[in-house]
Amino acid sequence: MFTRAITMSVLLSLFALPVLAGGVVEPIAEAPAPKPAVTAAIPGAFGGWYGALDMGRASGSGTENPGPGWLDVELEDGTCTGGTLGRNQQRGRLVYGAELRHLQCTDFSGLLGQKPFNGITDLRLRVGTTLGTRTMVYGALGYSWVNFDAPFGKQTIAGPNAGVGIEVNATDKVFAGIDYTARSLTGEGGETQFDFNVSTTTLRLGLRF
Repeated sequence: MFTRAITMSVLLSLFALPVLAGGVVEPIAEAPAPKPAVTAAIPGAFGGWYGALDMGRASGSGTENPGPGWLDVELEDGTCTGGTLGRNQQRGRLVYGAELRHLQCTDFSGLLGQKPFNGITDLRLRVGTTLGTRTMVYGALGYSWVNFDAPFGKQTIAGPNAGVGIEVNATDKVFAGIDYTARSLTGEGGETQFDFNVSTTTLRLGLRF
C-alpha cells in the first residue's frame, strides 16, 4: 500500500517537473509570443496561502511485538475530520509547496475497540501540474505522526508518508479536492514495538487567500 502510494507520488512529481523545460519548447513551436504569457496567468490561481477542511475514512493494519514474536493487528476503518494549512508557489503550469494537516479520527481501532487511533498529523511537500485552467493533480511526500491509546498510556508512532490528489477551483478563491495518503509508521513504548501502515482517503473543501 505504502510502496504503491510513493510510486504514484514520484511519477506525478516527475510528470510535473518537465513543465519547466516545456516552457522553452512552446515559444519555438508557436510563432506568436503573447500566448505563453496568457497561459501562465490563468494557472496562477493555484498560488499563495490556502486553508481547507478535510473529511474522510482511515484504514490500516500492522504488527506489534510485546514479547517473543510479532502479533498481527487489523484496524477497523474509522472516520476522520480535520484541517489543512499550506502555501503553493506557481511557475507556469508547475505548482509546488508545503502543507500541514491534522486529522482527528473516531472508531479507528483494533478489534473490540482496543488501541484506538485518534490523531494523525501530516507534514508534506507537494509537486503538481495544472490540467486546463481550473484543475491540478499532484504527488506528495512527507512525514507523519499518529497517536493511539495503549494499555500503558498514549503512544505516538511516526514515519514517512506518500500521497496523490486532485484539486479543482470552483471560483477564484474556493476549491475542492480528493486526497489519498499512505503512511509507514513505527514506534516503541512500554517494551512493545509497533509497525503499522495507515492510509486515509479524504475530501477537501478549501479557500485560497
